Amino acid sequence: SVECVALSPSQTLAAFGTESGRVRVFGVPGGEMLGDLPNAHAVAVTALVFVSDRLLATGSRDGTIRLWTWNEGRLTEVFHFR
Repeated sequence: SVECVALSPSQTLAAFGTESGRVRVFGVPGGEMLGDLPNAHAVAVTALVFVSDRLLATGSRDGTIRLWTWNEGRLTEVFHFR
């Protein structure tokens, strides 16, 4: 199930974080899936924010915040907050 949603600064992208730790990015308004991070986190994604249209920050109950270049599926940085 969807835990959180974020809209990009340009309002052309929407990201959805799920209970299973997956993040998906869709085009707005068309709804086409543009990106998929199936294992973004080990547990629920509880926070999302677009830093820019290229960079997405995700937060989880696993105690991390992760910065992604989402369109490449590349993890850029991990911050531990526990």
